[in-house]
Amino acid sequence: MIVVLPDAFTKYSGSMYSNSPTIDDWETFIAQDLPAFIDQRYRTVASKEGRGLTGHSMGGYGTMRVGMKQPGALAALYAMRGALANALSAQAAAWAPNPKNPPEFFDLPTKDGEIQPLIAAKWPANSPLVMVDQTRARLEEHLGSR
Repeated sequence: MIVVLPDAFTKYSGSMYSNSPTIDDWETFIAQDLPAFIDQRYRTVASKEGRGLTGHSMGGYGTMRVGMKQPGALAALYAMRGALANALSAQAAAWAPNPKNPPEFFDLPTKDGEIQPLIAAKWPANSPLVMVDQTRARLEEHLGSR
């Protein structure tokens, strides 16, 4: 067994394992780039069947997110306490990046006490429950391509 522990910590306390133009493409890195890197350097089972993902807290969320959004990448998932602590900045950087809004380079769901509907909608859109239908479609597409 090969265990790899990537550090997904960012200046906002975490990546939310999402692809973002301001904090990088963490979902792609975890599901595709990192496994390819390990496969090139070690003797592995270089297929979905030889891969799993686990995480705790933000990593638990990331486990579910990556597993749901990249169903062809992993055979096993184990999410532990998929909760978030001090995550508002990390969520904003991952889900509402704005390269034109220094110094944080993200937008928040409220501005001057007013809800910003287009920004606020990005939070529930990244909920694992909302991703279920998206995941079902990706999985059906993946299985149909075999």
